Amino acid sequence: MKIKSTLLVTSALLIAGLYSPTATSDGHGITASATDSVDSSLPIRVARFSVANASLGKAKHQDTAMIVRDSAAGMLLVDVVEELRDSGFADVAEATDGAPAGGYLLDGEFTEFNPGSQSARVLWGFGAGKSRVCVKGTLTKDGNVVGEFSGCQKSLGWGDSQQQLEAEVDRIGVAIGQYVIAWSKQ
Repeated sequence: MKIKSTLLVTSALLIAGLYSPTATSDGHGITASATDSVDSSLPIRVARFSVANASLGKAKHQDTAMIVRDSAAGMLLVDVVEELRDSGFADVAEATDGAPAGGYLLDGEFTEFNPGSQSARVLWGFGAGKSRVCVKGTLTKDGNVVGEFSGCQKSLGWGDSQQQLEAEVDRIGVAIGQYVIAWSKQ
């Protein structure tokens, strides 16, 4: 489910010095800041982000938003866990009982699933009908916030709205993983 282009863009920004682990943006609408370095040898538990209070956009498109909403927490969880494991984090898993002793808890919520309008994207383009998915969350250790992130991933592509939203969730998962990785290198 990973979006390799996002990983390449993030890597390019890191190499170019435009990507920093503190108070930064991934260039796609997600911003993050860290108050402390992350120890990649400690366990990290990733919670399924809540979808309960997420806005679903205009009424006539909410059926599409609800389909994606129902699978988004699992999709994001898989993307973040894979990203961290692939980068060498020793112990990453789904949070079933909160944070492990002495370890980290990555938790958050989706705040918006807006499928936009496929018709407007096709007919007018130039940003009309764009879809977007928004999140906010924290990385904590022993109850103290180590890092925070929030923002929206927007899509202007020609594809159908469900595919747009799913791709945005994938990009958000990769971006969150990349922020935690960058925080471990502070």
